[in-house]
Amino acid sequence: MPQLKNLLISTFAAAVLLLFGGVNEVNADPLTYKVEGETVAVISCDKNASGELVIPSTYDGKQVTSIRENAFKRCSSLTSVTIPDSVTSIGLKAFYSCSSLTSVTIPDSVTSIGSYAFTGCSGLVNVTIPDSVTSIGEAAFLRCSSLTNIEVAEVNSEYTSQDGVLLDKNKTILIQYPEGKQSGHYSIPDSVTSIGLKAFDDCSSLTSVTIPDSVTSIAYYAFRGCSSLTSVTIGDSVTSIWGYAFENCGSLKSVTIPNSVTSIGDRAFQGCSSLTSITFEGNAPFSLGPDVFVGISENAKIYVNSGATGFHEILGGIPVVVSGTPPKITIQSKHQEVKKGDAVTFKVTAAGDSLTYQWKKNGQSIPNATAAGLRIVGVKKSDEGEYSVVVKNEYGETTSNTFRLTVITTPHLQIGFGEINLINDGFLKGYLAMEIKGPAGTIVAFEGSENLNQWKELVTVTLKEEDNVYKFPTKSYKNLFYRLKLIE
Repeated sequence: MPQLKNLLISTFAAAVLLLFGGVNEVNADPLTYKVEGETVAVISCDKNASGELVIPSTYDGKQVTSIRENAFKRCSSLTSVTIPDSVTSIGLKAFYSCSSLTSVTIPDSVTSIGSYAFTGCSGLVNVTIPDSVTSIGEAAFLRCSSLTNIEVAEVNSEYTSQDGVLLDKNKTILIQYPEGKQSGHYSIPDSVTSIGLKAFDDCSSLTSVTIPDSVTSIAYYAFRGCSSLTSVTIGDSVTSIWGYAFENCGSLKSVTIPNSVTSIGDRAFQGCSSLTSITFEGNAPFSLGPDVFVGISENAKIYVNSGATGFHEILGGIPVVVSGTPPKITIQSKHQEVKKGDAVTFKVTAAGDSLTYQWKKNGQSIPNATAAGLRIVGVKKSDEGEYSVVVKNEYGETTSNTFRLTVITTPHLQIGFGEINLINDGFLKGYLAMEIKGPAGTIVAFEGSENLNQWKELVTVTLKEEDNVYKFPTKSYKNLFYRLKLIE
């Protein structure tokens, strides 16, 4: 009996400790809280919760200080969440796959955002990181397909943003490129030395990227799933391309590996189904992971220069061709903005043997545009678009960056006065002759006024290339001011 008595007392004591001790879980529709001494954590939310949700700052008189791991995971009907300024931490996958969430307010009290905290929040458009945040876990904003901008408070000590892209404060680590950003081409800032884990993962609108010579490392999964990526320029200082870095970049046709690269991780180019040309500018990497090129085009070849060491007839399952110099674009063209009717030239400089060129507009080949430069005379509004050039020779091919042509349709006019004949009473004699220079087809109106406030249209003309002198009637007006007005 004493043994049974002791067991009953121990069981009762444990029950008292559970009910009245320092930790307790409480359901409060739709949230579940965990009371820990004098603080409270939000640990889960009813998956049927919908619309706007405001998390309270206190529960039962105690401050709510944290949102725990998976707390709101797959609450797919929530559209807005307001976090109180009592909260200091947002846990791992806290808002994972909240697909309808379009707005979240992160207060100045938050110091840490856990890994994958907002992954899969496909409705989220804009995020602002307050100055209090000192820690952001990996891939915190991964697969936010509508996210176009990540802002960081200017006085934040650990992070910053540039053009909506999240970087560390010194701008040496590129942490997250917003998946919804519709820029096409992106040039990584020259200050960046490493591209972070999953930094561009699933950025399907990215068509070309330039990695500067400052970068030394491309992390795991950095460009995975960039399905529209057709061109990547890897800087000459990159030493490591980690595993899965370009996995499933299905539009990538060619890549040049600079001679600085000493390590390529496992499956770095796996699933790049259009990749046919891999050019190594130097010797074979010291470290080459298994299945680096698995799933690329069956017609793929690796091109190396004669004298390069470490290569055999096959590398990573791909035939090796010892060849002359494959194409390399050394000077890119640039975006152009021209007036309608003007001329414009795009031009690249490329190194390599027996080069051929094919210019494209919006991804489609331009007939007979097969020179190093592309010149368009008498630019029209329909010429506006994205231009690029594919440079080839028998040893490989490469594609330039994308260059945008913007056409300004408002014409520029040059006006000169011809003869003006006056008679004694102040009337003009018959006409006023003017020389007008501008794009053919431009319509202008000749107007008159006696007080500079009320104007009357006297005549309209359409400019012609062969005749730029026009005579405007004036004989019916006295002490008149004149002006030209652009119609279109």
